[in-house]
Formats: sequence, structure tokens, C-alpha cells
Amino acid sequence: LKTGCTTDTISKHDLNQLGGSVRWDRREYPEASPLPVMLHPSNICDSLGTPEPGMVVITPDKLDALKAAVTKYTVALADGLGLWRDEASVSTHLVANRLNGDQLFNTYAIPARKA
Repeated sequence: LKTGCTTDTISKHDLNQLGGSVRWDRREYPEASPLPVMLHPSNICDSLGTPEPGMVVITPDKLDALKAAVTKYTVALADGLGLWRDEASVSTHLVANRLNGDQLFNTYAIPARKA
């Protein structure tokens, strides 16, 4: 989670910090489409701050679910001899645990919203 964060809302300072990183990324890598992600106890943004468009938040509950999915994924690949080397098995388990690019943040994060 955001280092030392104990607030019920995402502060303007933290929103500005993430926004600065996103702006830098867009300037340095114009062909990329950055996804602003924050780990925070809440997805509610302070009324004085502005969340980046498309910003998502991994809350403690979502982080626990993500950890469980990663554990399930790794156990499944470690359970069979050499499965971790088989591209089809890796792909199947990524999809099954919603850890692929299309599903990960839709499953394990929630949209940021203004207070």
C-alpha cells in the first residue's frame, strides 16, 4: 500500500505524485498507454485532488485476492512436472486466475473516484 498511508481518501499530494509519473511516462514513451495504478486503503480521491484518467486502485481486499490468485497460479504450475516451462500451461493458468493483461486490473483493482 502507499507507504505510510493511513487516510480514508487518496490525498491531493499522492494524486499529484502519480499524475507526475504518468505525465513523465507519456512524454518519454508516447507510443505507450500507461495505466495509473495505486495501492491504497481507499479508492476515494480527496475532493481537492484530481485522479488521472483511467486510474485504478488496488485496495487491501483486492490485494488479498490478487495474492491468493498468484499463489493458486504458482501452486498449479509447480504441481506438475515441468508445467512452468510449457507456454500453453502458463497461459491457461494465467487466464484461469485472471492474471493476464486483459483481466488483471479489471479483477484486482477498482476505479478511483472523487469524494
